[in-house]
Amino acid sequence: MIDTMIRDGDVALNRVAGSLGISVRSLQRTLADMGVTYTELLELALFERACRQLERTDRKIGEISRLLGYRDASNFSRAFQRWSGQPPRAWRKIRAGSSSRNRR
Repeated sequence: MIDTMIRDGDVALNRVAGSLGISVRSLQRTLADMGVTYTELLELALFERACRQLERTDRKIGEISRLLGYRDASNFSRAFQRWSGQPPRAWRKIRAGSSSRNRR
């Protein structure tokens, strides 16, 4: 559901809760019982989507950042570095190198 909402450009917690037919607080409690927060789920979905875009497309970093809802590439790059430990361009370069080695 979050992945679809990222594509739509609206990842608000209240939208998720409304789509599930529960209150925001109920959703937060349910997630807390599972040991996760909405922010953590959202960041995981953003990271996974970013990785797919970086690995499977030639889109520029700025375009990917806009697709994910970031206002600019620098905010996206900082978030990606926090998630992966490396900037998106470096991650893409490493993945491209490992992909070409696996094809041989």
